[in-house]
Amino acid sequence: MLDTIDVSEVMQTEPRTLRENDTLATAMEVLAQTRHHGLPVINAADELVGILTVQDIDRAWLDGQIQTVGQVCTRELLTAYPDESIGAALRRMSARDVGRLPVVARDHPRRLLGVLRRTDLVRAYDIALTRRAQLRHAAQQVRLGAFTDAQVIELSINADALCANKRVKEMAWPPGCVLVSLRRGRQMLIPRGETLLRGGDVLVVVTESAAHEHLLRLCRSSHNEAPA
Repeated sequence: MLDTIDVSEVMQTEPRTLRENDTLATAMEVLAQTRHHGLPVINAADELVGILTVQDIDRAWLDGQIQTVGQVCTRELLTAYPDESIGAALRRMSARDVGRLPVVARDHPRRLLGVLRRTDLVRAYDIALTRRAQLRHAAQQVRLGAFTDAQVIELSINADALCANKRVKEMAWPPGCVLVSLRRGRQMLIPRGETLLRGGDVLVVVTESAAHEHLLRLCRSSHNEAPA
């Protein structure tokens, strides 16, 4: 179920960070203030270079030398990407028994976009449960609908389609059709009036066969004539 939620939906987008040249005393103060057990470490160019955990500080105190954050932080980083699923990130966290993952850009693995913590996984689970309940409700509505010639179809929206970059409420849908769900990558959404349709989205629609061509014209190239 968590494979339907992206990391970007629940990650902390403005995480507290430490600098390489911060002292361990400063780091301990920040950890105490935030009540976190680990924080990302960035350099003078604001690039991610490591993560400092309570365990790193404990080891540094045992050495008996006053050191900077950059000297003792963990630099072998386990990271996540904003467009990957929570399920994939959770499996990585569990395999290494870590409580947090810095979230970085795929095209710039040193650019910190956020942090995913175990506490965020609870919120992800709540979102997944809500979406599943919404889908069940929509399916129930479809089953109860009085369709005489009903069929369930999937429609891929072209980037230059008539409905692309339009809200659901702005389109003239065929009478009696029901937009059941919208798949966007790994996300499953319930289309509502304010939902913005995008190229690449896949709509699941219950409709009568007579409206099939009308729906195809809405979802394919806008160079085609709009349906009457």
